[in-house]
Amino acid sequence: MRSYTELLGKEASKADFNFRDFIQSLDERELYDFVEDVLTERTENMRFAFPPSKNISTHDIVFWDIVHLPTKVYQQTVGKCLDAIFLQAIDNKENPDSQAVIRNALGLTMAKQAGISAGCMKESLKKTSIDEETKLGLAFLLSKIEDKVPLSYWDREIDYVASPYLIPAYISAYADADPVKALEKLTLLPKQPESYSYFKSPITSALKNMLIEKRNYRDYVALRSRSDMPEWVKQEFDAVLKTSRFRENRVVEGIAACQKKEREVAEIRNTQTKVAAARLMPFQLLKK
Repeated sequence: MRSYTELLGKEASKADFNFRDFIQSLDERELYDFVEDVLTERTENMRFAFPPSKNISTHDIVFWDIVHLPTKVYQQTVGKCLDAIFLQAIDNKENPDSQAVIRNALGLTMAKQAGISAGCMKESLKKTSIDEETKLGLAFLLSKIEDKVPLSYWDREIDYVASPYLIPAYISAYADADPVKALEKLTLLPKQPESYSYFKSPITSALKNMLIEKRNYRDYVALRSRSDMPEWVKQEFDAVLKTSRFRENRVVEGIAACQKKEREVAEIRNTQTKVAAARLMPFQLLKK
């Protein structure tokens, strides 16, 4: 029997059982055990209080209740346990429960925008024992907590040549603040990576900010025209621009108009250069 089971039985027997009151009444040990059972999806000890239905498991019911706790209550209860439980799972990856804990802890933190601390995520990203997919999940989550992680972290702390699979998180972090800088990082990937699917969402977000929010066609044209921009990236850009959101905002037309203007400006400058050279010709002949 887990430490919280007796108290849960008493509370669940009440006609006005309230999950918020229950979670706040747990002491430190009881709270830890309860949250650990939820994250491992080992909910046998709470099934009597949260009976499953045909399509909804006990774990789903309790997880849903946690997600819908008021933010302050969540942070004062469940949020306090997540670092310790998450790190234990990271350090004991052979344990069959570890993957469930990692998945659910990341999901809960993303849903509440709080839980696993930024410091814990940063430390975890340094661990060589963590698989690439888990690190990418951590990095994505970290990129969404903008008020806790300065953008300089993404340039200073990660070697993207050694860990190119983390580039989607870099793009996600910079997508709003500097989409050009975000997408420039793709020049490090001459070949389409195996984790290509992870790139789609952050690339789309960066392009949306650049071309729809900021109408920054000129920088897009320069970015796509870079000699070191891989062909697979250009194809991905083209595919994104064909989607409905970009068509509705006439992005392709805006880019075409920008390119036309750039050509006209270049022609004017070329003409001016030729005229200037012609004017200098007589003076050059006199010097001979």
